[in-house]
Amino acid sequence: MLSMCKKVLKQKSHEKHLLWRLYGKDGNGVCLVIKIKNSPKNWYDYHLSRIYYGNCSEKISLRKIKKLNDQYKNSIYIDGAKLTCFYKSYLYKYEQEVRLLFDNRKSRTINHPISKYQNQIMYPNVIRDKINSVKKINYIVLPLANYFSNNNNFKIPSFDGNKYYMPKIELQEIVVGYRIKGKEFKTVKENIETILQKNNINNVEITNSKFSRYY
Repeated sequence: MLSMCKKVLKQKSHEKHLLWRLYGKDGNGVCLVIKIKNSPKNWYDYHLSRIYYGNCSEKISLRKIKKLNDQYKNSIYIDGAKLTCFYKSYLYKYEQEVRLLFDNRKSRTINHPISKYQNQIMYPNVIRDKINSVKKINYIVLPLANYFSNNNNFKIPSFDGNKYYMPKIELQEIVVGYRIKGKEFKTVKENIETILQKNNINNVEITNSKFSRYY
């Protein structure tokens, strides 16, 4: 599951500053601005939605959903596990979160084709979380559309040769945190540009958070 927020993190407001403090290393991190360039209608096992916020009494009851599924099992099926991924407490409404969910349960998934480039598996590329040493968490890596457009030898993962069956994500901008400015920002920007060039990823704007003027 990929958690994001609407493209408002760069704007000046106390709520966006709070997001930087909580999730952007208090202004020492970066914000990645991405764009999904294809329609979710063609995706398989991927689900995109904004988060719905409510109070405790409005939380989804899995027991009620199971009861409805048992009652209407011959005509309709409600996947409660997916629905609960898109609901949070009203306390978190300031996040304006958007989630991309990949449902990899064997009973609800399909067999994905394997895509390679230079003998390296590009998709599905599953990696282990190296930061969290307590929980065993795996991530599936989604290749960037910027990479596809600059590497003609890499075959786009698809079923019919034309349509993406997964989100086509393009990296558009990298916003550097507000505590990194001046000469330090220039150095960080040059390092990021070098990394992007090595990976043949072009047309990515690198900017400084507008909050930097206050620090």
